[in-house]
Amino acid sequence: MIGPKLLVSIFNPEEVRQAIAGGADIIDCEDPRVVMGFYQPHTITAIAHAVRQNEGATRSIMSVNIGAELTLFSRTGTGFALARIDTEVQARAAQQSLGIASAMDVGDRRANIIKFGVGGVPHDKVSGLVAAVKSSVQKHSLYQNHTVIAGFMPFDWKEWERRKTIREVIIAQVRVGEYYMDPAGSLDLSEYFKDPELSQYKLGANHTKFELTSPPIPQSLGFPEAQEERMKMYVDLIKAGGADGVMMDTPIHAKNSRICLVNHPQNDTDTAGGTAPRLYGLFRPDVLQKFANYCAFNNLESWLAGSISVIHAEVLGKMENLDVVLCRGSASEVISNPFGGAVGGDRAERRVTARKVSAMIKALRG
Repeated sequence: MIGPKLLVSIFNPEEVRQAIAGGADIIDCEDPRVVMGFYQPHTITAIAHAVRQNEGATRSIMSVNIGAELTLFSRTGTGFALARIDTEVQARAAQQSLGIASAMDVGDRRANIIKFGVGGVPHDKVSGLVAAVKSSVQKHSLYQNHTVIAGFMPFDWKEWERRKTIREVIIAQVRVGEYYMDPAGSLDLSEYFKDPELSQYKLGANHTKFELTSPPIPQSLGFPEAQEERMKMYVDLIKAGGADGVMMDTPIHAKNSRICLVNHPQNDTDTAGGTAPRLYGLFRPDVLQKFANYCAFNNLESWLAGSISVIHAEVLGKMENLDVVLCRGSASEVISNPFGGAVGGDRAERRVTARKVSAMIKALRG
C-alpha cells in the first residue's frame, strides 16, 4: 500500500520549493491572515507559476478553498447578519469556483482541486450548494477535469466551552477575527491587548467589550447530535450534490484551542507550554477508518485535516481507502535569521521546510 497523498498548505510562492522538495503531492494556497485562507487571484497565479518552476518528474497539482460558507450571510448597517437566499448563495459559490479555477490556470490544463466548506449550511441546502459548484466546473470546457471537494467541520462544543475562557485561546481568536464587538460583552479587549493592537481590534467601536464567535450547533442546522450519524449524513448529502470527495477538517476555533482531529494516546502528553491546554482529539482511528470506508463505498475521495501531526500521520497512513491527508503546522517550523533578530513561532510566521514535509511523507508511507 502506497498510502494517502499529502497536501501541504503554503502561505506564499517562496514556500512552494520546500514543499515540493519534501515530496508534497498537492500544494494548497492558504493565507494565514484570514480564517478561510482567501488569497487575491494574482497571488494564486504566482503560486501556480512557482509550482511549475519547482516540480520534478511528477506534475504537481494545486488546491484552493473558495470559502463558500462566508457567502451565506450579509451584514446590515447595525451589524446583524441576514441570511441570503439560496439562489444568491449558489450563484456566488459557482462564480467563486470559476474564478479560483481561472487563477490556478497557467495554460497547461492540469486537473487542479477546488475545495469549499458546507459546515455552516443547513442540511436541506447542502446538496444544492455542492451541485452549483460542481456543475459550474464540470460544464466549463477548460476546468471540467478539476476535482471538487466539499468539506465539513466536526467539533466538540462541550470541550470548546471549557477552553474558550483560557487567555491564550481568547487572544488567538481575536487575532483571526473570530469575535464581535458588543457593549454588553463579557470580555474586554483592554485586558488582552495594548495599543496599537487594541485600537486595531476595536473595529471602530467606542467601547472595548466583545464576545467570541462559536461554530454553529449542528442541531440548529438540522443535523443529528451524534458525531458518527452526522458524518454519514454529510457524506450522503455531498454525494447527492455530485462532489468528487469529502473532507473532514476542524474549524479555526479548534486550532486555536488545541482541539485536533485524531484521538491519539500521545495527545495526552503533548503540551504547548505555559497555561495552554493539552491537545484533545475528536475521533478514534476506527471512526476515521469508517469515514474513509463509507466515502469509498460511495465512490468518493476521503480527505482528513485538523492539526494532524507526525504521530497522527503514522496511524492514518495505515488506513485503507484514505486518499488525502492535509497539514500545515507539522510541515513547518521556526526559521532563525542567521544575522540575528527575533523570530516568531506562531502559525503565520513558521515556514514550510522540505525536512518537515519529508518527515510527514515518511510517517504516512512508512
